[in-house]
Amino acid sequence: MRIRHILPQLAMGNLPEDPQHAALTGIVATAWSLAAQQAALGHEVEIIAPGQQGSSSRTIAGVRVRWLAPWASLNTPRYDLSFLAPLWLFMLRARPADVTHVHGNPYFLPRLRTRARVLHVQDLSIQPSPQMNRAVARADRIICCSHFVRHKLIETVSYPPERIGVVPNGADAQVYAQISRASARAALALSDNHFVMLYVGRIGPEKGLLVLIEALNRLTAQRETGLSSLSPLLLVAGSATLGFEGYPAAWQDRQTYEQQVRQRAQGLPVRFLGAVPRAELPALYRAADVFVCPSVYEEPLGMVNIEAAAAGVPVIASAVGGIPDAVAHGKSGLLVPPGDAQALAEALLHLMYDTTLCRQMGSAAQDLAVQFDWRVLAGRVMDIYAQALQGAPTASFQ
Repeated sequence: MRIRHILPQLAMGNLPEDPQHAALTGIVATAWSLAAQQAALGHEVEIIAPGQQGSSSRTIAGVRVRWLAPWASLNTPRYDLSFLAPLWLFMLRARPADVTHVHGNPYFLPRLRTRARVLHVQDLSIQPSPQMNRAVARADRIICCSHFVRHKLIETVSYPPERIGVVPNGADAQVYAQISRASARAALALSDNHFVMLYVGRIGPEKGLLVLIEALNRLTAQRETGLSSLSPLLLVAGSATLGFEGYPAAWQDRQTYEQQVRQRAQGLPVRFLGAVPRAELPALYRAADVFVCPSVYEEPLGMVNIEAAAAGVPVIASAVGGIPDAVAHGKSGLLVPPGDAQALAEALLHLMYDTTLCRQMGSAAQDLAVQFDWRVLAGRVMDIYAQALQGAPTASFQ
């Protein structure tokens, strides 16, 4: 099968020259991971993305990656056609695809050069309007990353619900299984006495880092040394500009927020690691005792929660948006109210005090993560492609 993935906008994240190893946003990581799995299955796969350094192409892990230079003159205050125009021109000359898989923006669903069109929705950016309804209607099938996103989409646009499926984001379980926890902790100079809490992702207001820092402050103040000899340590892997590399105008506010986080963290046991390359993340997850996702907005799913589970790490996350699809409360982790620093601190203390429960939840998380392996999910996506080509209804991921 000839498959064409389209990453429409730099605002959703930059596709770097080395996607196997560089830091990626969740949307870009999903597109790349699916494409790589499809290529491994023997399909002819390409990804088209905006090129910050001009137009170029190369084959990576069997995937033909094409970067098209945006036309800056077509980025106006009302419409941004800077990537749509060169994409249309490319499509007019491109070989027809069996399936074109658009990640995010339905306006990029092509009218030609493809047998079937699949829209992949991983956020809440689609807003109701007659124009949006017409754009979404071009999709033969829609994939949502969580049941929450599917529910929101059905409320937002006029589209047959039976043609909207749910396939979550995933992780490569085999990669995590090959990494020793002891070696991962040694590489970070962590002792057995450390209780390591990990955050991975963009540093922005919506991600709740200030809430996490306040929870750590309360944890250190409320910790009873008689109940645990462990020393808490928070690792923060990420940056304010992750995913906004092509939008320097957005950097100032986000960098200001990161400065606030760093200031609040002074005097607390925190290490800021910056944006960690994708190839190094599995070892970082394996080194952690618990993963924390303190989002204060309607997180569509939280791919990082699935990556942590694949590493055998329990997750403490906000009970918001699609996160409950990835975290089984009381089994693979704990869910707390968003923005509640005290509840977050208490959940962290609970697992720090009860290391047996922490290990049990980590084991349960790893068992749960099997269904989120990219090999399994790529098969689900291929089934949806077949349904799109045949016109059959799409079943939801269970």
